[in-house]
Amino acid sequence: MVHVAHVVVASHEGQDRVEAMRLGDATVMVVVDGSGGMSGGAQAAEHALREIMKAARRTTLSEQASWTSMLADADSEVARRTGQCAVVAAALVADRIVGASVGDCGVR
Repeated sequence: MVHVAHVVVASHEGQDRVEAMRLGDATVMVVVDGSGGMSGGAQAAEHALREIMKAARRTTLSEQASWTSMLADADSEVARRTGQCAVVAAALVADRIVGASVGDCGVR
């Protein structure tokens, strides 16, 4: 079960995206931060989210290498277009959380 704890409505063009989806025995969560202050952040975030969710449907979500590959591919695809974004993506599979990040959102 996925529960939305808080929703923020932007008063301007929102450049961030979030999606949670159940795929088989995994719950996939993706947060994308479109880069503000430059054009194309919203489009980059939307494209990255779409590419990652599409790839998640056809990969082994419990393997770290799958997440690294998915995010690297999405990052390369976004880099060929306009705008930039940062991504944190993960899946809750059984009793593990597996995922990766790209951009300026690294784990500290």
